[in-house]
Amino acid sequence: MVQRLFLGQTLFFGEAFILPFLFGASLGGLAWRCQEKLKQSRDTLNDSVVIQTTLMENLSAGVMIIEPSTRKIEYVNETAALLFGADKDSLIGNQCYSFLCPAQEEHCPIYDLDHDIDKSEVEMLGIDGSTRQVIKSVKRIRIKGQEKLLECFIDITEKKQIKAALDKSERYYRLLAENVDDVLWKADLDLNFTYVSPSVKKLQGYTFEEFVQLPFDQMVTPESYAFALQRLEKEIGCDEDPETVKDRSVLLDLDMMHKDGRIIPVEIKASFLRDKAGLLTGVIGITRDISERKKIEKESLNAKKEWERTFDAVSDLIAIIDKNYKILRVNKAMADRLGLSQEEVEGMLCYNVIHGEDKPPEHCPHTRILSNPEEITVERSFNWHDPQFHLALKLLKIFRRTAVL
Repeated sequence: MVQRLFLGQTLFFGEAFILPFLFGASLGGLAWRCQEKLKQSRDTLNDSVVIQTTLMENLSAGVMIIEPSTRKIEYVNETAALLFGADKDSLIGNQCYSFLCPAQEEHCPIYDLDHDIDKSEVEMLGIDGSTRQVIKSVKRIRIKGQEKLLECFIDITEKKQIKAALDKSERYYRLLAENVDDVLWKADLDLNFTYVSPSVKKLQGYTFEEFVQLPFDQMVTPESYAFALQRLEKEIGCDEDPETVKDRSVLLDLDMMHKDGRIIPVEIKASFLRDKAGLLTGVIGITRDISERKKIEKESLNAKKEWERTFDAVSDLIAIIDKNYKILRVNKAMADRLGLSQEEVEGMLCYNVIHGEDKPPEHCPHTRILSNPEEITVERSFNWHDPQFHLALKLLKIFRRTAVL
């Protein structure tokens, strides 16, 4: 029977033997000490089991133990159960093939096909039939002299989905970059280019490899180079101001150099790149060829100048007046007749300068033309600088304005 003996402050457990009485106290004491050591070993073993179980249940990796001959699941930790979408008890005792593993019976990659699976990306099945992407390792182990398969796996389904989405996005933007005329680029703060889209070949005649090796001062005219550096320094300087908008964009018109020496006018829209701390790390931008736009602007300017020359060369008096009686433009003959410069007349009210009135007179032909889209011709006498000035007026609507001829 078990007895408890207190010797000092130490509690001993042991069998009450008759041996002390037969062989002396020394042999009896040895028996008691052996029983105490055995108790301590059992307690240590139990503590070790508790620690190992706790660790297994709290690992971030899924763990299963499979009996290889029957392919039955003998142990599943909590992480594995969550991964497969089931509780542990519903998994234990099931065969792993066609259940959690896509492999069919007698086609186990490890036990039947002798494959080595160590940190391999494989598919596993959820309890609902869904597939999960995992990194899996399988080892042959022995428990109580019997061979088992220890499977460990980490779920990477979400990471694979994110990667697939990123790959799709990358393919889309690569396709976009390769098929637009605009040039997409990235550079550091010293304007050393680290990326440029293939369309740079069409714009400037350079390949990607040639362009990223080219100094910025050889890409643009000297005037554009100085202007770009000045603007970059200004933007970097004002970025230290807390009131400055951090995600701002900048528009620049520069003259870039083609590989064959031609000058190409471009419009650049650029923004800053930043690190996690918000500090500037580089520049990203889009360069667009505006040669055609510049050509049209030049033609429009020339046409405007030609029209102004023609307008001022007409000897008849001409004024363009809006619906509020404001004079928008007069030709030189009209301004001379009023005794004012063209700049002085423009912006004045017609009834002030022509009629000498504070409001439109009752007979004002301008009022009539606003309500009648047809051309009107009237003859009136005006008291300008001459005592009597007789003028024939022809009025017509043009571009929602009134032209007085």
